[in-house]
Amino acid sequence: MFKPGSAFNYSNINTILFGLVVEKVARQPLAAFIRRNSLRPEHLTDTLSPPPPGSRPACPGYTRDTADGKLTNATRWNRHGAGPRAR
Repeated sequence: MFKPGSAFNYSNINTILFGLVVEKVARQPLAAFIRRNSLRPEHLTDTLSPPPPGSRPACPGYTRDTADGKLTNATRWNRHGAGPRAR
């Protein structure tokens, strides 16, 4: 741990918990809720996450948030957990 303001540690846990709450309240998978309440009403027909299997990401992503602190390509990391996505 560290004193507030002395370091930075990023976590997606708030986003994951929000998704779980939406699923519980809406009684449907998050993807279905987003599709029904956001994508369809706005006519967003080509919005995908994650990219379809076998496709290339549109924009690579890099991080130094690794054990050794070296710049690492994180484009295919699992956004819901740590480390590279299983292939």
